[in-house]
Amino acid sequence: MTGDLLIESANNSSHSISKQITITPNVSYMFSTYVKQTSKKHLRIQFGTSTNSILAYYNTDSKLIQTQANVGNAIITYSPTVSGPYYNDWYRIEIGGILSNTITTMTALFYMQNTPVGTAIYQGDGVSNVGIWGAQVERRDSPTSYIPTGSATVTRTADTATVNLSNVGVSTANG
Repeated sequence: MTGDLLIESANNSSHSISKQITITPNVSYMFSTYVKQTSKKHLRIQFGTSTNSILAYYNTDSKLIQTQANVGNAIITYSPTVSGPYYNDWYRIEIGGILSNTITTMTALFYMQNTPVGTAIYQGDGVSNVGIWGAQVERRDSPTSYIPTGSATVTRTADTATVNLSNVGVSTANG
């Protein structure tokens, strides 16, 4: 698994990356990504607007969500989770919820943090970084596995499972 490094600048500013996404109002969305500890200890993962959003503060040392929060009318419908480790010590973070019933555009954000919780504005050193890979936003109540995409939206095909009933001791003849 390879990813990109979010590298903080040497300025006294926020150190972040974001992507705007068109959404349907009053519908549950999941935001997930893989994160790898490099040299930065704290990361804020957030989706929404400046007045309605859902966020989680992640500690790359402990691999735990330190806190979660909702801003404005946003409702957390899926408590932030961390799973892993995956190949080469990557961890997946998932958060979910419903934004205001009037919001049609949201922003998915990653903020590097100098402290566990609080402002994203601090004096950067120009080299500290964190690895990010596989970020995705889905219109649903719970997360799915990573869905590879390019620049266009992709529709996920249904997951299917096949079980040979004779392998689990069930007789098709006797029901």
